[in-house]
Amino acid sequence: AAEITSGDISIPLDAYLSEWLAERKNKVTAQTLDDCELSVKRFSMRFATVGTVKTRDVRDWFKDLGKKLSASRVNTYKQSIHAYWRYLQEMEVIDPDGVDPFRNIPIEARGTKSYKPFEIDDCMKLLEAAEQKGDGQLADLILLALYTGMRIEEACSLKIEDVKPDHLLIPKSKTIAGERKIPIHSALKPLMEAMITASKDGYVIAGITSKERHGKRHCAVGQRFGRMKDRLEFKKKYQCFHSFRKTVTTLLQQAGVDISVAADILGHQNPHFTWRVYSSGSSMQQKQDAIEKLEYPPLPELTKERLLGS
Repeated sequence: AAEITSGDISIPLDAYLSEWLAERKNKVTAQTLDDCELSVKRFSMRFATVGTVKTRDVRDWFKDLGKKLSASRVNTYKQSIHAYWRYLQEMEVIDPDGVDPFRNIPIEARGTKSYKPFEIDDCMKLLEAAEQKGDGQLADLILLALYTGMRIEEACSLKIEDVKPDHLLIPKSKTIAGERKIPIHSALKPLMEAMITASKDGYVIAGITSKERHGKRHCAVGQRFGRMKDRLEFKKKYQCFHSFRKTVTTLLQQAGVDISVAADILGHQNPHFTWRVYSSGSSMQQKQDAIEKLEYPPLPELTKERLLGS
């Protein structure tokens, strides 16, 4: 950026954005870097110069943003913009000891609806619809979700090397609790073996191509699921692929599975403080016994023919 005199309130807010992003490039993920750039650029559309950034106006801006975006997304904006502001202070582009207009900005959550689980009959309806479309990837994804409760991104990222004789290893997840071992349901084993045999790229759900800029494999197949669900007239229900996870949670609860064991299977933080702090978690046998309680109607014939050759 051009030479700028410290304290000049006419400095364009984004004058040092490129330098800041270059400095952060090797410290954060590509997606985080994109979030930083987007956040500051969007903020700069309202606050063109550093002199226009006033606490009251900043609060109003975030309040308006909260009407359009989720609380977590608004918080991402706040963290990114605040980090850039601190960088400007460190560079003495603005007064290092000046008022921080981003402190104590309240982030209010919008009223949100909770995802609803699919009924078991609906699960089979969706699975059969995927098979009838000839979308084996989507059908396999639904099967994995039904028998494991995995998140869509976890299922799409599952590699053959993560499939062990008695469990699936989830080495990376959105939370620390999400990094876990899920026992393989007896009904899933032959289906899993067929998926692995057919795979040519090292992934259990093979052949997924992604145009998403960060290479997220689940985006395109997740969109296909959404379109298929809408065609089947699920539109009026607040349901998405994540609803399979809700279904599994509901079935485990209804089967009397201890909440701590269910949490270890699903990758939720254990709700019991003592277990969370002092316990090393449920045993594999406890989790195996629990997951075997997931019961579904017979698989569609198209699934049996495609995977089992029967």
